[in-house]
Amino acid sequence: MPETAHAPSPPLVHAAVPAPPGGPRAAPRLRWHGGQDVPDSLPIARSQAWLFVPDGRIVVLTDARGTRFWLPNGPHPDDDTPAAMAGAASQQAQLDTKAPHYLGYLEYVQEETKQDETGTNVEYRICAAVSLAAVISNVQPSAPVSGSRQMFRRLCVAPHQAVALLGLGPAGHDQARTALTATNALWDVPTIAPSAIDELPAEGGIL
Repeated sequence: MPETAHAPSPPLVHAAVPAPPGGPRAAPRLRWHGGQDVPDSLPIARSQAWLFVPDGRIVVLTDARGTRFWLPNGPHPDDDTPAAMAGAASQQAQLDTKAPHYLGYLEYVQEETKQDETGTNVEYRICAAVSLAAVISNVQPSAPVSGSRQMFRRLCVAPHQAVALLGLGPAGHDQARTALTATNALWDVPTIAPSAIDELPAEGGIL
């Protein structure tokens, strides 16, 4: 992986995994449904993508300090084709991708904070996050997130290492296995053992 041209970034710090909210609606917190369509009764909150570099690692986004981590994602589009769903996540990560493939969906508990005349209330609802896999073809230059000055870093992490970093637990490992099986069969992407975490170059480039 090419070395970055920008100044050294701060070391990575594993983010604390928030405890699941209490009550029966919070169980299970995460459940993976590989290869299945989202039922009509379950609202789709977002689309997220497992974006693979050629050596078999995926891209995980982190804040400038390396204390928060997430998969590239975006609002679920009205057009629910794999290309449109992967496009939102690719745009957030400032990456060009090809050959998106639908993996399934993650069922999880979403926390919503609402203000009304009684004060601040926290509500929980079970939602779906649709997951795609795609291969990265080009790295765009890093730029602030639209509408803000926030910058984030793009890390290359082995899939099962990423699950630990993201705090996804057993459902995350099920999801990683689905992604690895699909990408190996479709695009001959190798399965990589735990390895060093590198950062994609801020100036961009073709992989």
